[in-house]
Amino acid sequence: MRKQMVISLGGGCDVAMILNHFQLRHSSLPFDWLWNLHDGLGSVTSMLRSGFDDVRGVGAYSQLSHYRWPGQRSIVFRAYPHVAHVHTNPLENPKALTTFERRMDRMSELLEGSRREIAFVYYRQASEGPETLDHQVDESIIDERIRRLGTESRDFVEMMSSRYRSLSFRLLSVLSVDEVHLNTPSFTERFECIVDDYATQGLRFDTVVSRPEGDRTANKLWQKQWGAVLRRNGVMSRADQIKSFPLSAKRRLRQMVPKRFRKNSSGH
Repeated sequence: MRKQMVISLGGGCDVAMILNHFQLRHSSLPFDWLWNLHDGLGSVTSMLRSGFDDVRGVGAYSQLSHYRWPGQRSIVFRAYPHVAHVHTNPLENPKALTTFERRMDRMSELLEGSRREIAFVYYRQASEGPETLDHQVDESIIDERIRRLGTESRDFVEMMSSRYRSLSFRLLSVLSVDEVHLNTPSFTERFECIVDDYATQGLRFDTVVSRPEGDRTANKLWQKQWGAVLRRNGVMSRADQIKSFPLSAKRRLRQMVPKRFRKNSSGH
């Protein structure tokens, strides 16, 4: 058994996808697949502080317009109208509602009784927000996102330390940035200077390139960069990464074999 458990806090699907890729995600938990790239860790902190009381039951959901998907209605929490369910519909699907309730219960049990250290991983997408829909992302917006990442991360650590006193945990907060900004000479210096103001025990900050869409080669580089972030911040060991290689290779080989020739391993 690993000495630590890794848990995704969102803000979107990227962390859960990366933890799956490196075989570090072993439980289905509530923040894995929520779209929470605007409110971010602030809403997560609020939900955990209340023990999920404000997001339980079908009455906690509504169908509203969302700035991210204009012209359509999205399933959101009434208490957090920017936090959307994009993969399921717990408002109208009882099974989806039960599944999400079970994930919240599982999360609560882990926080109350985990004997292992928990490494929380969270990311904020620098280019995401209603103000960026019609305006180009510039240095001022990037710097505001860094400060917001710092504030919400420090608030989370303070709340968790107060509410779950016996829990051993740490938080890795990552800013996801488009490559053009990540490669700007002044970016690293600005990032480190700003997050230094939010330093506290159990909190680490880092950066990663934004997830590419529709480019397999770029996606592999994105996964590799995330792997480096997890390693240098102690969330993943070199041994953890090596363990993920055979499964990935086996999956690729299996995909190369026509379906009619594949053996069903579950029968052996």
